[in-house]
Amino acid sequence: MVQRSNQLSVRRLENRKRTGRWLFRLGMGMLAAWNAGDLLAQQPGAAIGLSDAAAVAGQTVAGNPVWQGVPEAGAALGPMTTTPTIMGDSLGMGSTLESYDASGLQQPMHFQPAQPQINGHAMTGGDCFQGCPRSFYTSFDALWMNQDSDDFTLSYAQQMQGSDYQFGGRYTIGQQFDCLDGVEAVYVGPFNWQESAVTTGTNLDSRLIPVDGFDASNISAFNGAISHRQRLDRRFQSLEFNRRWWAWDILGLLVGFKGIQYKEDYQFDSTKAGGATGSYRIQTDNLLIGLHAGLDANQPVSQRISMATRWRIGAYANFDEVDARMNNAGLVRFNQDDSVDIAGMGEMGTAIRYRILPRLVASVGYEIWGLLGVATVDEQGPARVGPSTGSDVEADDFVLIHGATVGLEWSF
Repeated sequence: MVQRSNQLSVRRLENRKRTGRWLFRLGMGMLAAWNAGDLLAQQPGAAIGLSDAAAVAGQTVAGNPVWQGVPEAGAALGPMTTTPTIMGDSLGMGSTLESYDASGLQQPMHFQPAQPQINGHAMTGGDCFQGCPRSFYTSFDALWMNQDSDDFTLSYAQQMQGSDYQFGGRYTIGQQFDCLDGVEAVYVGPFNWQESAVTTGTNLDSRLIPVDGFDASNISAFNGAISHRQRLDRRFQSLEFNRRWWAWDILGLLVGFKGIQYKEDYQFDSTKAGGATGSYRIQTDNLLIGLHAGLDANQPVSQRISMATRWRIGAYANFDEVDARMNNAGLVRFNQDDSVDIAGMGEMGTAIRYRILPRLVASVGYEIWGLLGVATVDEQGPARVGPSTGSDVEADDFVLIHGATVGLEWSF
């Protein structure tokens, strides 16, 4: 079975090479014929007959002359009476076409079309379909992202005003096996969005509501206070391993495994004039593990500038948990719960890419990420305080992350 499998693999590779060479020769022949027509159109008023053409070419096919070259500017040749034909299949990058003047002397003309590239690697016709050189690439994207959420507070005295844009990175390292496929690893983060509020005064009251048997005595340290302090931290990071496929530098596809961690940590501290203190803390943790797929499209605008778009979508198992603790004037209560739910994440972005060197590309753009089906502090209904607070994790919230990107990619 192993030998048969190896034979099938060799046969597929040979068929792939044969098809690639045929497509390459066909494309080069069409391009040469196009250039030949353009050059002939630039020679008005010249004259050459069938007999002259036959003498120049030195051969006929079914009584008709076969044109073997393309005239250079200034050659005394007239309009052709038959369709030009490219001889043989040896036309490739850097081929020399032969043309003739009226005396029958050969005039060499070099033909050098632009070479296609993949990640900055120029390839010949043979390279393209016999396997590109194995190469590596690495990139770094500086990300200034913000987590877009509603203002949140459990104090009537003051609301937290939301977080600022935070710096994080996207670090990529990959290996390209040949023209078409490769593998890569990508880490994104770490991000830590923080917001806080501190209020001092007299008779500061909270938004806490006692339920399920709790009454005002169970939250007494949070009302009629002289100080309220709140703090909310949100953290995000991810790691992925992808298999990638490319179609030149125009299109890229990927599938892979991805892990995402999203955490929130809320702390509410209160102090009363008599010295009594209260502390209320809720933490949520989401660990998403699953599969995702992506598409990268690159539209050239000029020789160095192109417009790029990226799309990602994934489905994950969310191992989520919640932890709630309250200390009211020395009376401590806490609950914890965990669950496994279904979550998703989507990403989209656009960027302008500038090729500084053949293997060095800079980019600047904007991206939007969305997390669906995650546990957040707000989703737990933290204002309702009772004996069961934190005993049943809720993971149905949506988190939106967006911001600007600046990147640098190098292949070697």
